[in-house]
Amino acid sequence: MSYLKKLKACSSQKDLAHLLGYTEKAFTHILFSDEIHKKYHQFTIPKKTGGVRMILAPKPDLNLLQTRLNFILTESFNELEKKRLEESSYIECIASHAFRKKINISLPTSKKDRTPIQLKEINFGIYSNAKKHVNKKYILNIDLENFFENIRFSRVVGFFSKNRDFSLDYDVALLLAQIVTYRSSKMTEAYLPQGSPCSPIISNLIGNMLDIKMLKLAKKYKCTYTRYADDLTFSTNTKEMPSDLVFFEEDIWKAGKVLTKNISSCGFKINHKKTRLNNKYSRQEVTSLTVNRKVNINKQYYRYSRSMVNEYCSKGIFYKSKYHMDLLKNNTNALNGILSFIYQIKKYESSYSDTKAREFSQLDSIEKLYVKFLFHYYFVFPQRTLIIGEGYTDPLHLKLAFHKLYNSSSAYIKFTSLQSTKRFSKLMGLSGGTGLLQKFLINYNTINKSKKNTSISLHYSR
Repeated sequence: MSYLKKLKACSSQKDLAHLLGYTEKAFTHILFSDEIHKKYHQFTIPKKTGGVRMILAPKPDLNLLQTRLNFILTESFNELEKKRLEESSYIECIASHAFRKKINISLPTSKKDRTPIQLKEINFGIYSNAKKHVNKKYILNIDLENFFENIRFSRVVGFFSKNRDFSLDYDVALLLAQIVTYRSSKMTEAYLPQGSPCSPIISNLIGNMLDIKMLKLAKKYKCTYTRYADDLTFSTNTKEMPSDLVFFEEDIWKAGKVLTKNISSCGFKINHKKTRLNNKYSRQEVTSLTVNRKVNINKQYYRYSRSMVNEYCSKGIFYKSKYHMDLLKNNTNALNGILSFIYQIKKYESSYSDTKAREFSQLDSIEKLYVKFLFHYYFVFPQRTLIIGEGYTDPLHLKLAFHKLYNSSSAYIKFTSLQSTKRFSKLMGLSGGTGLLQKFLINYNTINKSKKNTSISLHYSR
């Protein structure tokens, strides 16, 4: 039985508790033992545009409950999406690209011939969202105000009890709303908190009504539409963007009356300060990615990221640029995340997969930048003394021997192999075979840009 059917079969608190892996007593204790606002940690993170964003992270017991519910709702959502897409044979009707994992569907040959022709893998993310709008004459960006906060307790209950795909028992819908929403006091209505494991999937389920209306508008005005969380994007190659969607007044772009009315009817509000229209002669961005000719990283963001890498490789420290001030941490993990993001976007459709060893000079620019950072991250500025073995087993043997002789050695020595460096070994082709250390040393002086005195210990098995 699918998770959707199991969820629809629940008719009581006991049924829902068992589906989520709890006894009714434990389930009740998590939800009702204390006021809901006491079950969350609050903290803020800076926004790119200034100000701060409030994050509400559930405490461990509630977090586990929400994580289990998130899994069931995600599986149910994917089941409904696969059914819809396989019946429609129209991939372009996919509008939402945020908070989703890839799915595999069997595509029919056409609307008349329902015989499946092949399995198609569909990936989601900011890349897939941006790619829909590449090489367009006009791109309209709309931002929704307080996206999660506008999805309130009553809307969650109404959706799960009245939506034809769910039609849950009203008491079960009430319980789901109590699990996923937060409120600061008894005098205010609860809403979806940013930081909860369930908020993304709930927003996609309820946001589906918005997507349906926006897709109809897009079809009417010959536009392409996508949504990434609270970012709505319309693009077109028509002579001009319809005034029903956007118009220019008082030196700013404003959302058109028809678009505003349709968004409001779905219970959302437009953040008018962030409404913008760009033509093909200016920089067009979708979810922070440029899309004028292809999906790419903003040039300034890339340039400043490269400067941060060069500074880190030279000195072992770096300082965030003005384009990276929204990052929580000023450490190498944050920089690693930046480079992983850039690499994934630039190499999305051409990731290197050869297993042959390569010279540093054979890499392209983004590969060189990433390899240079990973080299210094793993080998030049490690947190512990690093001893590299030739294969997978050498570090294990050395580790056991050191633990036998020096019980506390793990606190200051790390035993590893080149294959354990994941992306570095993959990009350099050092993932298997003999003589890897020799190939590694050939490139050592070329890649090493550190101004500090560094040394490295290598171990050859005999």
